[in-house]
Amino acid sequence: MMKYNIILILCLACGLVSCYDDEGNYDYHEIDELTISGIPEEAIAALHKAENLVLSPVVTSKYEGEIAADNPNYEFSYYYNRSTGSNFLTPSLLDSSKVKDLNILAEIDPGSYTGWFRVKDLRTNIVTSAEFKMSVVTSTSLGWLVLCEEGVDRRVRVDMIGEIGDRIVLSRDLLSFLPESHGAYQMVYESKIGYAAAPFLNLYAEDASFLIYSNNGAFSSTDYSDATSTMFVRKTEDVIVKEDMCYTDVIVTKEGDVYQRANENALYDVKINVDVPLTEPTYKMAPFVGTLCTTYGYNGVLYDKTNKAFKYFLSYAYNQDIKLKYLFDPADPAADEKYFDWKTGKDMVYMEGTRQGRGVTFALMKDALGQYSIYGITTGQYMATPTQFSYIEIEAGTAPGLESATCFAFCPNLPFLFYNNGSEVYLYDMATRKATSVLSLPGETISMLKFNQLPSNGRSYPQLALDCQYRLAVGSAKTGAEAGNEGVLRFYDVPEFAAELTQFGDTYSGFGVIKDIAYKAR
Repeated sequence: MMKYNIILILCLACGLVSCYDDEGNYDYHEIDELTISGIPEEAIAALHKAENLVLSPVVTSKYEGEIAADNPNYEFSYYYNRSTGSNFLTPSLLDSSKVKDLNILAEIDPGSYTGWFRVKDLRTNIVTSAEFKMSVVTSTSLGWLVLCEEGVDRRVRVDMIGEIGDRIVLSRDLLSFLPESHGAYQMVYESKIGYAAAPFLNLYAEDASFLIYSNNGAFSSTDYSDATSTMFVRKTEDVIVKEDMCYTDVIVTKEGDVYQRANENALYDVKINVDVPLTEPTYKMAPFVGTLCTTYGYNGVLYDKTNKAFKYFLSYAYNQDIKLKYLFDPADPAADEKYFDWKTGKDMVYMEGTRQGRGVTFALMKDALGQYSIYGITTGQYMATPTQFSYIEIEAGTAPGLESATCFAFCPNLPFLFYNNGSEVYLYDMATRKATSVLSLPGETISMLKFNQLPSNGRSYPQLALDCQYRLAVGSAKTGAEAGNEGVLRFYDVPEFAAELTQFGDTYSGFGVIKDIAYKAR
């Protein structure tokens, strides 16, 4: 009996001890909750190796209120990785100092990133985080490229109006590493030629042509004239001077020869301005390519300047076998749809595709007596032959200064032809058949008129660049200014009805004589 009493006493003692030890477990506290605010919706941006990435989040405790940066109970950290659609990111530490407020030099490679701000409660090891966007840019990542000429020898130079957030950075002579060239002709950014994941610029001068790649916003080059190039085989004396910006893969050389690739991996090595494939040309072409500019311009028109007639080329057409491509004579329209003869007997002054109608190409022509006319041609996306859209005779006296004009631009969405006359810009309205002066820049000479229609290559563009497709870009040169510093660039809104132009945005200056512009989106 005493044995059982001893056991009972021991059990009671153990129970009392257990109750005593467990007494503190009933003194519970709710887990703290942290909230993070002050994270902007837009990406924080900084210039590579020149500016700091700055972020000042606010951390608030449910019980303690706002957490100070020096609170010893919390650890702060920043991580990052490149923006991606994947859910499996491996973040890297962005700031080794592990402070609450981020303020470090942007030394990581230029690009767009996803970042995370993390707060760890050292008492509970619970981590709270917030995501943010981050962009490290160069002054050449985003903005307007400006092709210009410098000095009496017309040295080719490319400057840039770089956009860094809300700021503008002007950079001069971005491509100084290229061999010197002269006589700026054209610049096309991210065209279909040599389409690749890395963005690139096609630059054409009178004595050279270049393919310039952009890696993380910086440029490097490959010379088109390099006969060892696997991208593009050209003879040095046969320089390319014109291409379209869509999907036709067509170029015209300064000698008037036309080349077209059968596919993206082919070379420009067969001239197609021939009547019989694989023979030498018997006629030469004007340096203009007219294509559909609304979506994908697979087909288009060229102009035979030897025989003074329009030609048509095909990249694709329904029910057409085009294994070996060459130029075609457009089919004659029905009598009630005919506006002109395809063989015009005239010289081509200028030609450009627009977004009017089903994608109308307009050609400004001039006959032997100096009479001007405008031909409207629809090429379509898959059409087996172009169709005639319109024909306008420009009556004498209705277009002052047209005979001395050096710059032209057809409006993408309105029936307007713009041309220059010294310091003035004229608008010829194809509806009223009359030209009026819509812009005067005293003390300056107009050197470029352009609507910067963006290539249809699947790239995304900022809204500003999209809107500027319908704004007239005007390049001019100040009389008497220092050579290489005389160029001025402005953009103008175009009214629906012919009237004076209204300037949009700022005036940019300090360029050479401006010949072309292109928007760089990455």
